[in-house]
Amino acid sequence: MDMSSIAVYSTRTLQADYLQQTSASELGYRRSMPAFLRWGLIFVAAVTVNALIIWMLYSLNAMQLTIDSRQTPIITVMLNQQSNAPHEQEQPESEPQIQPEPMTVNLEMPDPTPPTPQLATLDLNMAMPQMSPVLVSVMTLPPAPAPKPVSRTVPKAKPTTAPVTNKVYNSDQVDNAPRELAGNPKPEYPEREANRGRTGSVTVKLLINERGRVESVELMDHVGSRRFVNSVMQVIEQFRFTPAKHHGQVVKVWGIKTIRFELGD
Repeated sequence: MDMSSIAVYSTRTLQADYLQQTSASELGYRRSMPAFLRWGLIFVAAVTVNALIIWMLYSLNAMQLTIDSRQTPIITVMLNQQSNAPHEQEQPESEPQIQPEPMTVNLEMPDPTPPTPQLATLDLNMAMPQMSPVLVSVMTLPPAPAPKPVSRTVPKAKPTTAPVTNKVYNSDQVDNAPRELAGNPKPEYPEREANRGRTGSVTVKLLINERGRVESVELMDHVGSRRFVNSVMQVIEQFRFTPAKHHGQVVKVWGIKTIRFELGD
């Protein structure tokens, strides 16, 4: 029989006992008590009995929980006593020491100096035509007077053209080097040197302005007679070149030109 059946049976027994005890007294009071009072007592008794039943059910449930908790098995853990015998301490084997490899650090600093750019050489050499020696009578003339300086009015540059700078460059420093124009005068072959079959060369340094004209001439070297130098100097200032340009602007440049004097067969 479970706990709920026991509770119902106990409740019914209590109700029967209570009814038997109160039946005799109720018979005496029914005739003497009014009807409303009698029904009120019956209601109070019913409420009391129900409250008692509820309390008994709650108590039985609490007892069942207590019994279940008491039936929880007890787990016994046996701990072995630690042996008092001293254990031999195992000494760790000594590991071989690893020698670190020495590090080599290169402390040589790279040379920060950039390599020197090789300058291009402007070839302004003009091959002289082969000339056959010609016998010409030469009459010595007095030196011509030096020309008077002539003032020239330089036209103003148009707004669309790039401004002209006063800096002078070498021919290998600009973007577009000057080129010699066709139709430049040729120096005459000295008659005396031609009659004797002598050859030579003259190397000059030219300052070419923004208009491609020669502003200055410097003798750098010559091979052969001085007459070759004089022949070149008489016409070299009449040479014309294309203007040099650097970053889109016309500039002055120094150029080197070598003129050779050679005889034909």
